[in-house]
Amino acid sequence: MLQLIQQYIQQHNQAKEKKIVQHLDQSQFSLYEDLLILEKMLNEKLTYQHFEQLSEKCHKKTPDELKLRYINCIKKLTEDDLKSIIEFIKNNGLEGTLIYEKNEIQICKINEEIKKKKEAIQNKKEMIQLGEPLLKKKRRIQPEVQPQPQNYYQLTDLQKYILYCSAPAYQEQRFPTNPNYQQSQRLKQEQFQNALHDLSLWYDIPFEKMISLLKACSGSFTNLRQFLENQNYFIYWKPEEDQKLKSKEDIQSLYLTKGVAEVERRKKWLQYE
Repeated sequence: MLQLIQQYIQQHNQAKEKKIVQHLDQSQFSLYEDLLILEKMLNEKLTYQHFEQLSEKCHKKTPDELKLRYINCIKKLTEDDLKSIIEFIKNNGLEGTLIYEKNEIQICKINEEIKKKKEAIQNKKEMIQLGEPLLKKKRRIQPEVQPQPQNYYQLTDLQKYILYCSAPAYQEQRFPTNPNYQQSQRLKQEQFQNALHDLSLWYDIPFEKMISLLKACSGSFTNLRQFLENQNYFIYWKPEEDQKLKSKEDIQSLYLTKGVAEVERRKKWLQYE
């Protein structure tokens, strides 16, 4: 299936994609853009750098938008969904779009059906706006964290202990992995780890640093999420803020808003001198 997806991507070109995206809203994703994310997901572990690279190939899509698309749609595709997508492409090419509604994936051809759906969505938005105040505080949408039973990382025994022990005692030593660990417990560990990985992607915080934050929150995943929400701790860096890191004058404002320690860690993470 991966080879088929790669083949469809290679056969597609910018001229074809330009004709397709003109029928889509800015918030919608073409089937080609979804295939790019899907191909990366099937090939390797996704990081924020992957979304930055994919952003250059997609039509006016930011890394954050691609990351949200991965978390809220592409990651939830089932094997049956993938088969339906392949069958659709065989019949219609890449002239389609995926719509994720009510926990179901729909594949729609870009034609009158799409236009009708766009008009219905627009009418609904206009109705909502009529009943709401003009000035409304924008809220950052939280992703649905739905951990899946599959491994993202090979953790050390110490990291496993910190993550999965119900009442961890923070001793700097290794704890051997029990080879006879019950399957249910092992599955629970993997789900917990994947949920932490989702938060790591969303807040753009390195996975290893998330483990440290979890440790500071008494090893409780619930406490960690609450801490991130209460402290407004993304630490979410906008592209323009990363550009300020290169200027000695602009960086002073970042010291005030994000703190010297966090700015220096971000510079080190981006390998800026």
